[in-house]
Amino acid sequence: MAIDDEIRKAREKMLKEKRIQEEEAAAKKRLADAFAAAHLSQNDRTVIMPPAGLQPVIQEVIPSLKFDSPKFVKTMPNGITYMRNPIEKERPTDRSFDVVYNKYTKDKSTYVQSVSIFRNGSISTSGINPNDIDPQTLRTKIIETLAAESIKDSSSRKSASTSSSSSGSSGGSCYVATAVYGSYDCPEVWVLRRYRDYVLLENPLGRLFVKLYYAVSPTLVRLFGKTRWFNSILRPVLDRKVQALKTAGYQDTEYQDKI
Repeated sequence: MAIDDEIRKAREKMLKEKRIQEEEAAAKKRLADAFAAAHLSQNDRTVIMPPAGLQPVIQEVIPSLKFDSPKFVKTMPNGITYMRNPIEKERPTDRSFDVVYNKYTKDKSTYVQSVSIFRNGSISTSGINPNDIDPQTLRTKIIETLAAESIKDSSSRKSASTSSSSSGSSGGSCYVATAVYGSYDCPEVWVLRRYRDYVLLENPLGRLFVKLYYAVSPTLVRLFGKTRWFNSILRPVLDRKVQALKTAGYQDTEYQDKI
């Protein structure tokens, strides 16, 4: 082969490799731009269809679930669907039912394995591989979660009907946040409850604020909780507060009240 032909073939090979590298770089940039625009990262939880072994359980329980945990869900250019909690004034693109699958302690730290279930039967997991989830255990945890929610809903309705004097104590539900987010047990309210217990109730001014809040908020929620303007005004305020608290280190995992 003449040297000119060898040079030509080498040139064509180098140009082809360069085009491939440029295309890969462009694809990476498009993906990075998409993640930035969506305020997502490749470390966020992914949304998938459950393994075959879980599908019968998911389909069985879906009619009984309350999808009251707001989520931002988006399929990215890499074909993978990611999710996170909405931020600031952002409207959720979907809602999920969240259940704690398991809790365990290691090195004096508590770890939570959780599963989020969506209306279309897809799931997202935290702290556990979906293939490691036992269907019967998940079914039991879902039933226990629904039973606990039923008890709390009943207790919340009862509390809302009491006099302002009884609701003025330090304990009780986060009435306004519960009305805005639709559940006493959702990530946003968990953040606010932690702030109440570990900051507000630890100083005199904070305790006074909590006392006034529980004296006034049940009546506000009873009168205006179902109106559109109530949610549209208070949701952005609470979203900003929750995001600020999360930035400060308050977790949005399941929480049991101290009070």
